[in-house]
Amino acid sequence: MDIAAYLKQSKITPSAFSRAIGVSPESVRRYLQDGRVPRADIMARIVETTQGQVLPNDFFKLNNGGA
Repeated sequence: MDIAAYLKQSKITPSAFSRAIGVSPESVRRYLQDGRVPRADIMARIVETTQGQVLPNDFFKLNNGGA
C-alpha cells in the first residue's frame, strides 16, 4: 500500500504523519507527489508507524507485467 492510500484509509493527515515519522510536512509531500524515496532510516520509521502496511517496495511503481 502506498502512503497516500494508507493516509486515506487511516484518516491521517500528511502533517500528522510527518510528525509521527519525524520528518517535515514538505518531506511527506515529496513522497506523495514527487515520487521521492525516503532514506533507509526514515523508511524504517514508516514501516514501523504503519505497522507494515507501507513497505519499501511500495515506493517503487514496478510494472509486474514483464520486461
